[in-house]
Amino acid sequence: MSFDRVAWIYDRLAGLVFGSQWDQVQLASAGNLAGKSRVLIVGGGTGLLLDALHGVEKVVFLELSEKMITRSRNRGSHLQVDYVRADFFQWETSEKFDAIVMPFFLDCFGTEKLDSAIFKARALLVEQGELHVIDFQSASWWKNSLIRVMYLFFRLFSSLEGKVLLKIDGAIQSAQFRQKAETFFCDKWVFYSVYQPNRIT
Repeated sequence: MSFDRVAWIYDRLAGLVFGSQWDQVQLASAGNLAGKSRVLIVGGGTGLLLDALHGVEKVVFLELSEKMITRSRNRGSHLQVDYVRADFFQWETSEKFDAIVMPFFLDCFGTEKLDSAIFKARALLVEQGELHVIDFQSASWWKNSLIRVMYLFFRLFSSLEGKVLLKIDGAIQSAQFRQKAETFFCDKWVFYSVYQPNRIT
């Protein structure tokens, strides 16, 4: 699965779907990441979030699409950013992160890989680390219909693995995360939630 074929038009397509709220959705996590030492962004797309991050010591920008990484590099971020082209599921690191951001990443997979991604994220967090997720959830019938169209489009042009929108929030909380904060956009069609791993007693 790679978004190379749609990288050049990705933000325009998103603008058609979200309208004027696209930047607001993409930058939702920026304020909550200020002051974090090490941040991992998984599937960061064209890197719009990098423009708004401040007070972060180091960012690892993990993206499978080379063209998305190129577009992100061209933003000329003021941050220390390590750009890594890799599949999240195969990527190995000894680093632990204060925060992991997954913007519209978890909706790309079926149940098994969704669970694998959540458990891997948990393993990469420090004890009091945070998982920041921005993604879709079921909404009105016409928005759900639009999601089905988007799945068909991205399966055709990027070999997207997911076929239907799963209950992402439920999967995360079932993996022993607790929800710390939640914000909605686009009439609750998009959610931004911050999670922390439950303490092991």
